[in-house]
Amino acid sequence: MAFATAADLEDYLGVTFTAADTVRAGLILNAATESIRAYCAQTISQATTTAKLPGTWSYDLMLPEAPVTAVTTVTLNGDALTTNSDYYWNSRGTLRRAADFTVAPATTAHWGGPEATVSVTYTHGYATIPDAVESTCLSVAARLFANPAGVQSEMLGSYQVQYDRSAQTGALNDHEMQMVRQYRRRV
Repeated sequence: MAFATAADLEDYLGVTFTAADTVRAGLILNAATESIRAYCAQTISQATTTAKLPGTWSYDLMLPEAPVTAVTTVTLNGDALTTNSDYYWNSRGTLRRAADFTVAPATTAHWGGPEATVSVTYTHGYATIPDAVESTCLSVAARLFANPAGVQSEMLGSYQVQYDRSAQTGALNDHEMQMVRQYRRRV
């Protein structure tokens, strides 16, 4: 689902769409949404995902998407783990193995090495799309709607047209990337 609606784009542009414009706007908003998702390497909208990750020999494991709002299941090599005893999680997407107090001195377990498989089902993203993401979506969509060919400049004498490829593909410009940078996937 797009980060903004055709009605939002109408308001943003200050125009009234025909039925054909509304259909076109929907397609353009979908393209703008996917450009933002690709740049951020995040879904951004709320979703539930099952991620299969290799072990890290570390106590911490970073989930691919954030913010995390719920962790439903975690397995390590097929063995179910229990939240608040085997691991803890936070909204930034960090899973931390819990300390084992049954041995002295207490030790912290890890996620196994690269041959281990950690399977995590979790809910992530935003139930309401952040304003910066929605406005960026509208900015990209407005540019594509108003100038679908991506004409950057024209001359009349010895006619010449120059195209901006990023405008044609819906790529984010520098300002738009700055607007959504905080939602990019952590490395």
